Amino acid sequence: LTRRYGGEKFLQVLADLKVVWVSHIHADHHSGLPSLLRMRSKVTSTPLVIVGPRQLRRVLNMYSKIEYVPTIFVDCAQTTAGSDAPEALSCRLSELGISLTSVPVIHSCHNAFGVVLEGKTCGWKLSFSGDTRPCEAFVRAAEGSTVLIHEATFENGLLQEALAKKHSLSSEAIEVGRRASAYRTILTHFSQRYPKIPVVDGTFTTSTCVAFDLMTFNLRTLEDLPKVVPEVAARYEVTERDPAEGKE
Repeated sequence: LTRRYGGEKFLQVLADLKVVWVSHIHADHHSGLPSLLRMRSKVTSTPLVIVGPRQLRRVLNMYSKIEYVPTIFVDCAQTTAGSDAPEALSCRLSELGISLTSVPVIHSCHNAFGVVLEGKTCGWKLSFSGDTRPCEAFVRAAEGSTVLIHEATFENGLLQEALAKKHSLSSEAIEVGRRASAYRTILTHFSQRYPKIPVVDGTFTTSTCVAFDLMTFNLRTLEDLPKVVPEVAARYEVTERDPAEGKE
């Protein structure tokens, strides 16, 4: 956040932050929370609403024994379709003018979720898969997304690794976007075997883009997102290679 916004703006962003959503309990998805909470407590005393898997409550409770910071925890299971979200979360979402629906997905730990956000006035819809194998429930929930962000941990050809670790191939993520009729599909969560982005191959469509560090976009720039892929691939000199190379 400091790199993205700069020091002064960063503090204002922290003060304005209302909700954090966490997909699952694996450490790479929540280990930055303590430092974020600590920094935020210096600029506001308003509790931060954290939506996450139920195991995350224990992590936050342990951290609070070391350093107290005000938070309100909401289990993702309380935000699935048909559930009544707690008042604290409902109020924050109302302030933001959005709805939030968590979607159970298929990963290697219990209580893994994707999420769907919808703007109540502007008509946009953003869906994020979290870490998962291709998931029918997520496809249905993400139907008609303006932007669908999907994990693409492994390149095509590494299906057995993807099955074993319950992640998705790039082509599978692109297919989820197609089936959900998403306007733009953004691939993310790439294996560390790749320099910054996945191998770009023939499965990429005219609606596919890739995420990269400090990436920013808005509704006005969505149309041009796929045009960035060749330039980013060229910058990182990403080329197709033997899928058998390297091990996760």
